[in-house]
Amino acid sequence: MNCCLCNSDSLSSLVKRDAKSLEPLELGECGHCGHVQHINMPRTEDLTTYYSHHYRSDYKSVYVPKKKHVHRTGRVALERLDILHAFQEHRHRLLDVGAGGGEFVYLAN
Repeated sequence: MNCCLCNSDSLSSLVKRDAKSLEPLELGECGHCGHVQHINMPRTEDLTTYYSHHYRSDYKSVYVPKKKHVHRTGRVALERLDILHAFQEHRHRLLDVGAGGGEFVYLAN
């Protein structure tokens, strides 16, 4: 398998554990650029199904979030955006890794 960032074929296997399920999580670290990526990444269709039907119940123990949790997460997202605006001179692109319920992405947009 090649690095999805630089296309080098020098991936070293790292086996970690998923923080929630404690299942083995196989990662690869590129010896050329240092990028770390999943080995055996799930198919897009499987990820779409998981995040649209199972993510919230697996990680939050609910299927529909409580309004108070959305409000709290939204407030925290707005605070994060205020901090980021202090460092921006021009409009830049933003990448949220691990977007959770998506409140930050929604408000940043």
